Amino acid sequence: MKYDTGDLRGAVDLKRGFNQGTASGLPFWSLDPRPEDIRIEDIAAQLARICRFGGALRDDVEHYSVAQHSVLVSHHVPHGFELEALLHDAAEAYIGDHIKPIKHALPDVQHLEALIDNVIRDKYNLPVHISPEVKKADYEAVLTERRDVVPEPRGVDWGVAKAEPWPERIIPWDASTARFMFLRRFKELT
Repeated sequence: MKYDTGDLRGAVDLKRGFNQGTASGLPFWSLDPRPEDIRIEDIAAQLARICRFGGALRDDVEHYSVAQHSVLVSHHVPHGFELEALLHDAAEAYIGDHIKPIKHALPDVQHLEALIDNVIRDKYNLPVHISPEVKKADYEAVLTERRDVVPEPRGVDWGVAKAEPWPERIIPWDASTARFMFLRRFKELT
């Protein structure tokens, strides 16, 4: 089936459903993701431009990206888990970083994220399910981010911390630096 987009490029092939644009300009089918559609350059660029916590950051923090978060998590896992940690949020490059209440309220978002995550895990030979080591570092990252980049909670329920934040402080990177550092880390690990 073809659908006339009304633009100068003609019709879009809908056998895989609607596609979306990526930083490279190449298409991505979020409802039918395939390993050949996953490009690390797109993941790096798009995660670098997505702000954690839906942008709910302290006034002195201009931007704190999912790409930087991923790089930091990759430095806080035991040897052998670094690539999985770097790519643990890679699906968000294609569907965005939904804040926890929204993600839990919308099972379709969870399903879509899992679908894309599975393809990424397959492409990069990662475990089928997130490793406990990566989960732990991701949780510690959230505690560190809470300390360093988000406003002091006023009535927001963060729960009771079950770990300690990292001792080093997070200094947010701009999007270009986050993209560069993500790609550099990927190259170190592959």
